[in-house]
Amino acid sequence: IQQGIAAMLVYNDMRGVAPFEDIVEAMNEIITEVVSVDITYATRNAQFDRVTVAEGQVIGLVDGKLVASGDELLAVVKQTLHKAHAEDYELVTLYHGNEVSAQQAQDLVAQLSPVFGNLEFEIVNGGQPLYPYIIS
Repeated sequence: IQQGIAAMLVYNDMRGVAPFEDIVEAMNEIITEVVSVDITYATRNAQFDRVTVAEGQVIGLVDGKLVASGDELLAVVKQTLHKAHAEDYELVTLYHGNEVSAQQAQDLVAQLSPVFGNLEFEIVNGGQPLYPYIIS
């Protein structure tokens, strides 16, 4: 999802001002640069790549790979962002799901900002089901 959104933004910026081939090249390039972070809840007990998960726990995925689990949303988000090397970037876009209020998303960013001081956080109401946060 995150890579598709980034590609669409590139297309919107370049359409009408660049040749089609250049637009496609730029879209393909941005897709490889975007890191996808997904925060959701485990639907069953499992163990993947040395990460043990209990049903109902918060889980964090980076580019589709399970990297974190726990009972505390904030802790899992922090751990997942560290695993995604978020500190190497400038901007993080946080899409909050349909069960997360704008205030809850703002509160999360307020807790993340001191940890990731170099990052600018952008909050978008993604409205997605099942995933409280999709981050890029």
